[in-house]
Amino acid sequence: MLIRALMSQHQGVGNWHLYVCTTPGVVADWPRHDWPVSHRSIPTVGERDKALKKLGYQRTAELWEWQEYESDSGRVKLFASIEVSPE
Repeated sequence: MLIRALMSQHQGVGNWHLYVCTTPGVVADWPRHDWPVSHRSIPTVGERDKALKKLGYQRTAELWEWQEYESDSGRVKLFASIEVSPE
C-alpha cells in the first residue's frame, strides 16, 4: 500500500502541519505533527524527517513534491507530499 505524507500551512498563514495519510476517510485519525506558530519558515528537510521519525515513518523518496494554488482571497497556499513507509 502506498503511503504519503502531506505538509501544509494552516490557512496559508499559520503554523505548518505534517500528516501521514494512513487510511482513506477521516483526516482526524491520521498521525500528525504540528510545528509551533513561532516556526514561521517552511520546515527544512531535516525537520520534516525528524517529525516523520517521531510518527514512526521514514521517507522512501528523495524529493518532496510541491504544489501551490491561489485561494479565493488571492493568497497562495503551498502543499508538499512524499512517499513514506513505517520504520
